[in-house]
Amino acid sequence: MQGNLRALRKKIGPLIIIFLLFLAGFFARTQETGTFDLGPDSEEGPTDETSETSESGEDPTLELELGEETAEEIEIPDWVRPARWFRSNAGGMTLEEIPSRLAALRYEYALVIDFINIAELPEYLLPYYGNRYFIEVRILYTDRAESRRQYLFRDQEGTVRLVAAFNPTSAEPGEEDLTEEEFGAIQIPRGFIETYNENQLITAEYQFSDDGDETKTEFFYNRGAIIRAETWRQTVIDEVKEFTRVHTDHYRYNRSSSLRAVERIYHEAQETGESGEVLPVRLAFPNRVLDAAKDDAFISDRLAQGSGFFGDTYVESGYRMVFTTDARGRILTQTLLDNQDETVWVIENTWSGNQISLSSKTEGDDVRLTEYEYNSAGEWMIERNSHNGDLERLVRTEGGGREVEELYMNGEVILRAIWEDGRKISEVRVRSRE
Repeated sequence: MQGNLRALRKKIGPLIIIFLLFLAGFFARTQETGTFDLGPDSEEGPTDETSETSESGEDPTLELELGEETAEEIEIPDWVRPARWFRSNAGGMTLEEIPSRLAALRYEYALVIDFINIAELPEYLLPYYGNRYFIEVRILYTDRAESRRQYLFRDQEGTVRLVAAFNPTSAEPGEEDLTEEEFGAIQIPRGFIETYNENQLITAEYQFSDDGDETKTEFFYNRGAIIRAETWRQTVIDEVKEFTRVHTDHYRYNRSSSLRAVERIYHEAQETGESGEVLPVRLAFPNRVLDAAKDDAFISDRLAQGSGFFGDTYVESGYRMVFTTDARGRILTQTLLDNQDETVWVIENTWSGNQISLSSKTEGDDVRLTEYEYNSAGEWMIERNSHNGDLERLVRTEGGGREVEELYMNGEVILRAIWEDGRKISEVRVRSRE
């Protein structure tokens, strides 16, 4: 019996040593990667997913999944931090950092800046994702409800390579029971996407409208200066989505390398204006990525100001639009030329700082004039519309989304309408003084 025990001890001893060595290696491995976390909701041991952020904003087990590579293989920069909450405003500025989520959401506007892994990225952004990118997300809350969301893809050096900003989309009838993932797979909210290269130059811009239409603008450079921009519109042909080219902008420079003019060539006939499809003036420049890199606010999609009072224009294929700008890139004139290089109409802008104070459209003997007035904060207050020297329309804002519109005839008001948040709530005909 004793001989059998000695033989058994000799066999068990090496097995115990092997087991202890295996256990020591396992603990060393988990300590090195920092992923061994049996949290209160975990029953399966280590996980590759990002752990829940604590109420204080601290996350000791922050880990990001970067494409096919994980945090084990790529060093996470120190600027990749757990979720941070801020008191904000309607523009999404980081006014004051708040220590917890609950405290931040007590304010009318709250903003959270966080980093997520690819598994949390909406499906419609996956085609734009590149390996080794860190995904930053900024969510603006208004009265505790999400009102806007922005994504930034940053490379290892922190350079922004993509900016995407969207407003939430409500479910259509029949979609109420879908999960968030299923709903996100079929819905693209209204917003835009911008992509940048390693030199911080914008390479493409995608616009998504409420009705599901998509436009794409691609930018081309020569020695860092933009020389051409091509705009495409998505169309459906035989149930297949395709992009067709709408127009091309050619950028012209003077000898001192300052932008002198932009020439737009239309590749298909189209109607622009209030009664038809609106094709906004968009003269984008590559330094917009500097706005995206700011930490204090959301970036916004910006267009040059225009007036619907100038009416509709039918543009045929082969027409050209020529823009002239000043040294600050502000549009001074906008000229539409037909196929025979004859002038159809000319729009001239007068600027006050970064805002248009006066804009006129001349088409033959017909002249339409729009004047703008602003308050000390630079907010639009009054718009006056005149036709061949006679005042026809005046619109003034009273704040809170309320506007008063007055129509004139022979210098007197004949109709007054009240608008709130873009909706007409009342209309009154004004009797003549006679």
